[in-house]
Amino acid sequence: MAAALITGALFSLVALREVWRADGNYSVLLRVSESALRANPLLRGRTAVREQLVVSPGGYDGQFYYFAAFDPLLTRYAHAPDNYTLMMDMAPYRYGRIGHVWLTRLIAGERWRAYPAGLVWTVLVGCVWSALALSAIALHSGRSAWWGAATLLVPGFWQSVQLTLPEPLAAAAVLTGLACCQRKWWVLAAVAFASAMLVRETTLVAVAAICLLMIAREDRRTGVLVLGAAVLPSALWRWHVGSVLYPVFGMDAFVFNPGTFGWPVAGMAHAALSVFDGTYHRGVPSISRAALLFAPLLLAASALAAWAWRRRPSAVTATALAYGVLALCLSGVTVWNHVGNAQRTSTELFLWIVVAAASWPSPPPWASRAFAAALSLMGAFIVFGAHDAATIRAAFLPW
Repeated sequence: MAAALITGALFSLVALREVWRADGNYSVLLRVSESALRANPLLRGRTAVREQLVVSPGGYDGQFYYFAAFDPLLTRYAHAPDNYTLMMDMAPYRYGRIGHVWLTRLIAGERWRAYPAGLVWTVLVGCVWSALALSAIALHSGRSAWWGAATLLVPGFWQSVQLTLPEPLAAAAVLTGLACCQRKWWVLAAVAFASAMLVRETTLVAVAAICLLMIAREDRRTGVLVLGAAVLPSALWRWHVGSVLYPVFGMDAFVFNPGTFGWPVAGMAHAALSVFDGTYHRGVPSISRAALLFAPLLLAASALAAWAWRRRPSAVTATALAYGVLALCLSGVTVWNHVGNAQRTSTELFLWIVVAAASWPSPPPWASRAFAAALSLMGAFIVFGAHDAATIRAAFLPW
C-alpha cells in the first residue's frame, strides 16, 4: 500500500501542479482547443460549458474523452451520425475506447461540471491501482511489494497524467486480471480483462497471451471462458459503435485503423533523420533531444523483452515480447511525429518490462543486472531526457 500511495502522490504532483496554476480548473489538463469546441454540435451554444473550460491553443486527445462524456452511449446523433465527425477526429477509434468515459459518468452522473475532475482523477487512481496490482503480482512471485513503485519508471504514464489519457487505467485493469489469474480468481480476472479491453484495445495482446498460455499449460476450458468473457463486452460495444457510424465510415466504423503501425524501425528512423536535418519540431531542442534518446531506449527495451522471453518463457515475457515488436513498428507519420506520442503508444512495452522484472522469482545475477540497467535508463530518461523532463523536475523540486 505504501508503494502505491507514494506512486500516486508523485504522479499527482506533476498532474495537479498545472491544475493549481489554473486556479483549480481541471479542464486545463483536457487540452480542449477552441476550434474543436466551436465545431462540436453537442456543445454549440452552451455558454456555461464554454465558460467552465480552459481552452488550449492546439488541443489533444483528452478533449475527445470529455466530448464523449456528454454522449457516452452514442445515442444523441444516432439518426444523424455525420455530427460525430464534427465532435472528434476519428469517431470509431475514440468511441472504441469508451471505458474511461463510462467510469467518469458512473462517478459524475449528469453533473457535467464534474467531468473534467472525474476524467483527471480516474487516471490518477489508475496509477495508484496499477502500483497496487503490481505489488500483488510481485508478492505472489516472492518479491517485495515495493516493486509496485516501479510503475513510476514507465515513460508513457507521465504523458498520460499530464494529458488526461487512460493508459494507467488500462494497465491497472490488465494487471489486476493477471494478479487474479495467479490466484485462480477466474471471474474477477475476466471482469478485469474485459474492463481493460474497453479502455484500450491493445490490451488484447496481454489478455490473449495470458489466456492462451493458460489454455496450453493449465485448464483449457477455463482459459477459453476467461478469454471469451474478456473479449465479448468490447466486441458488442464495437458492434454498436459500428452500427451507428457505418453510414459515415463504412466498414471502418467496425475496425478503424488509425495508422499507428508501419514497417519495423521505419518510424524512429524517420524521426532521427528529421532531427539531423533540422526539420523535427524546429526551434524546440528538448523535443529533438528526447526523440534521439527515446529511440535507442525503445530498441533496448524491445531487445530485453526478446532476451527475457528466451531465458524464461512465460505469459509475462511473451506479452513483453509482443509489445516490443509492436513498438518497433510505430509509424513515423502518426506516432513519431512527436516523441510524446511514441512514449504513450509504447507504454505497454515498458510496463511489461517492469512486470517481467517484478514477477521473476529469485532471478539469477545476470537477469537482475539486465533489468536494473533497463529500469535505471527508463528513470533517467523520464527525469533528464524526456521533452517534459524540466516540468517533471520542477514539480518535485519547485524551489
